[in-house]
Amino acid sequence: MAAARTVLRYLTDVPIFLDRFPTNRHSTEYEMLVASAFSHVLNLPFFTSDDDDPHVANKVKWNGSVTGVQKAPGGEADAVATAYGFSITVEATRKTRANQWTDEFSQAIRHAKWFANSHGLRMNQVVSVLVCPSIYSDTYNAIRHRGDEAPIVIPMENQVLVDVLRTSILAQTMLHAEIRDLLDDVCEQFENLTVRRYCESVRAITKKWQAHVLKSEQMAFVGARAYRALTKMRNDTGRSSFSDGEILRCLERHTTVMQYYRILGADDVSVRDIDQALRDHKLAFSRGKTFDGEILFCPVCKDDFAGRLQRLMREVG
Repeated sequence: MAAARTVLRYLTDVPIFLDRFPTNRHSTEYEMLVASAFSHVLNLPFFTSDDDDPHVANKVKWNGSVTGVQKAPGGEADAVATAYGFSITVEATRKTRANQWTDEFSQAIRHAKWFANSHGLRMNQVVSVLVCPSIYSDTYNAIRHRGDEAPIVIPMENQVLVDVLRTSILAQTMLHAEIRDLLDDVCEQFENLTVRRYCESVRAITKKWQAHVLKSEQMAFVGARAYRALTKMRNDTGRSSFSDGEILRCLERHTTVMQYYRILGADDVSVRDIDQALRDHKLAFSRGKTFDGEILFCPVCKDDFAGRLQRLMREVG
């Protein structure tokens, strides 16, 4: 499976990605690309029908075949993501017209029901996500009238998945529960909306969710980046401590940090952010100040930090 940022680049411009393959492989490659995206969104291992490991509980499995270059068979979902506390059955198609529902998505409810029943899950523990470039009205109306006994079914534009994946790449400590929150919020948008208004609403909800997640994970993100800067400077110079100003100069020109703050709609990363992040997450300890009043930080040993996390896991049971 390709790296997360590579999958993001492919998903951002699907036609260019598919130009690399013969036309008869386009639907297969798109299926696998979408499944790979969910693997990175949830930070779960990726399997296919070729190499699935039944002993791994939490994972994303694409039901297609890499070795045989085959789509997922018609009797099951294109992919299944077994997350913490819930599961997602994933269906993907590039079709955008009347045959979107009849040819591709009409079996999604049956696939989700089968998965729930075969794994002893309640219907509200399984979400069926249908990914496509754009949602056709027949698909939307069929989902709206699916019945009370059906599982949760959410049509999702490809661009929305792009935004979710980008958020996960930036906020690597994001919880699966936060993904479920987004899906639940989207599910509430079916009431009395046209397909156009639904899509507009979902895009707005996703942007709001993205900002919320990035804000809540901001200090963890800054702390991790500041720690990386500290250890790199230590390895490059042999010094043991560095000022928050030196760390700032590393981060303020880092493209990922700049992107994070731009999406967040916040000012650029500051010394105050760095100081708070390193202290709050106990990634470094203070070694006094420079003559200019800048705080000197020394990175905590990685094993010490890992040991603290293990002790914390024991405390929460």
